[in-house]
Amino acid sequence: MPEKARKLIRFFNQPFQYIHRRWLVVVISSAWVFLVAIVLRPLGISLSDHEHAIVFIFTVVTIIVVSFVMYGLPFIFKNFYHPDNWTVGKYLTIPLSIVIIIAPICAFLVYFLSVKENKVMDVHPFYRLFVWYARASFVAAVPTFLFFLVGRNQRNDIVLSDKKNEIINNNEDDKDIISLSGSTKDSLTIPADNILYAEVLRNYVSIYYKEENIVKQKSLRTTLQQITEVLEPYPQFVRCHRAFIVNLTNIADVRGNSHGYQLTLNNIDVKVPVSKSYTKAIKEKLDI
Repeated sequence: MPEKARKLIRFFNQPFQYIHRRWLVVVISSAWVFLVAIVLRPLGISLSDHEHAIVFIFTVVTIIVVSFVMYGLPFIFKNFYHPDNWTVGKYLTIPLSIVIIIAPICAFLVYFLSVKENKVMDVHPFYRLFVWYARASFVAAVPTFLFFLVGRNQRNDIVLSDKKNEIINNNEDDKDIISLSGSTKDSLTIPADNILYAEVLRNYVSIYYKEENIVKQKSLRTTLQQITEVLEPYPQFVRCHRAFIVNLTNIADVRGNSHGYQLTLNNIDVKVPVSKSYTKAIKEKLDI
């Protein structure tokens, strides 16, 4: 099997966040169809003497079809739509099912009204159906992409939260006090879990940590490699950039793509960069 095909299969089999607010899909999809019908006036609407009636009918049909796909199909095919087994591929069957059902209905409605108004278009039925499938796919692309982004972000947040809890549970009995020092007399002795992140600034490493819920900073004349070696026994600390070490248990959000990520931390208004060379390691640690 070609490598691209294997990547595509892996993508479709990726776990995905199940859409529990199914009513929201119905509302947003119907509103989007209504807007498109009003603004773009797809094939057949502009030729009718009852444009507003057709727009209303399209909206009602959308509500019925989307409701059936979101509520009826999960009721009929309970195993397939089970939230615990939800994947990207299964999510994409939702817009696919909607397009397959709604396109011929809309094509028939427009043809029926054109016959009633004696405005039959000289177009082959199969071509007309093909056009409606193409238009329905185009219209469905926007809400599909929107819900995909929302679902992916929700999934990442859940995985991130679970991973943080796992790290915390693995270290809940490990309250070791660590001491960080450099080539000068300055040093920092604190519980490991209190460290938020470390950043290289010229010949110093700035340690950001919390103490009594207040974020503080301490600069030590040392290297990030030396700090890494001290923190090596603690799996929650990961090198994410040539100039940064971050505490995974303090990550609040992850944003980015394969070219690089940014980590938002709790307790401090800062975004820690993840360089491309460390992206794979961070993704494995956070299981995203």
